[in-house]
Amino acid sequence: MPPAGPYGQQQSQAGPYGKPPPQTGSVPQLPYTQRPLGILWVDDRPENNAMEREMLAELGARVRQVSKTAAARTALRGRAPDLLISDISRGRDHTAGFTMVAELAAEGLYDGPVIFYTFRRSPEREEWAAELGAALTNDARQLRELVLRARLPRAGGAPPAPPPAD
Repeated sequence: MPPAGPYGQQQSQAGPYGKPPPQTGSVPQLPYTQRPLGILWVDDRPENNAMEREMLAELGARVRQVSKTAAARTALRGRAPDLLISDISRGRDHTAGFTMVAELAAEGLYDGPVIFYTFRRSPEREEWAAELGAALTNDARQLRELVLRARLPRAGGAPPAPPPAD
């Protein structure tokens, strides 16, 4: 007869979900744990995003920061992140982020969700981001929401939808 549980009921020989219990010495795995969200952040001025990176780390994300498109390509040849965050302007090139995302997709290096986090937001930039299947924001709270939504499964690989404006 199985031993009594902590509340006097009999315990089943089966483990969680009807499966046999783990072997002695093994550590059972939680069935619904998720690994940390891996983020590659491309920005030529990473010091401008220190507070945002800290916020993402508090959410459990692992953020890898690079400052150039070439470094992003190298990082993507290793392990693909779950999410790519990029600025748009780098130095004198005011479309570097857009160009990078289009090239990475064309080269087959990255086809996951993208968020452009930029100082200047305009209808033209929003349209270009949408054409690339990316979200665009200049607000840290909205960035947080977009990152959280990027973790959710998306129908047809659609980008995370921006949260409603306040």
